[in-house]
Amino acid sequence: MLVEGRQGWFAEPGDVESLERKLALALSLSADEYSAMSHAAQDTARDYDVDEGSRRFTAAAHQTVAGFRSPS
Repeated sequence: MLVEGRQGWFAEPGDVESLERKLALALSLSADEYSAMSHAAQDTARDYDVDEGSRRFTAAAHQTVAGFRSPS
């Protein structure tokens, strides 16, 4: 879901230095870079929307059921 440096950054849980490094990267972005990253994050998030997930699940369920044949 997240590509390091494209939509954001990973910080190691509990690692304050990791968080500091990632925040420094975020603060060093130009306005254009920040905007591009923000748009990339929004585009990615759309793929994980609850409604979209429901549509994907329903489609997969229909395909799965359609693949079963009733016993003769």
